Amino acid sequence: MLNEEEVNKVFNRLKEHPDLLESIKDLLDITEGVKGIEVADDAEFALIPEVRGLGKKCLEDWAKQQANEQEAKAQEMKLRQHSKKN
Repeated sequence: MLNEEEVNKVFNRLKEHPDLLESIKDLLDITEGVKGIEVADDAEFALIPEVRGLGKKCLEDWAKQQANEQEAKAQEMKLRQHSKKN
């Protein structure tokens, strides 16, 4: 179980990924019955697209992060090469 500090850290990380945060909220709504689902089969059918969507959003954010890291590395290499010429 996460302690309060860990929960705050996770929440702060989720704030950096608003689409993921929204998906988590939707999953909680289904879990807690906020969406009015009363039958297990209906809950399952509601969860499947949410979980798939969550996975897709995770992969999209991962890809963006990887692209940003590669761009930063390329910029750093350009700066190193430029500074060596002087």
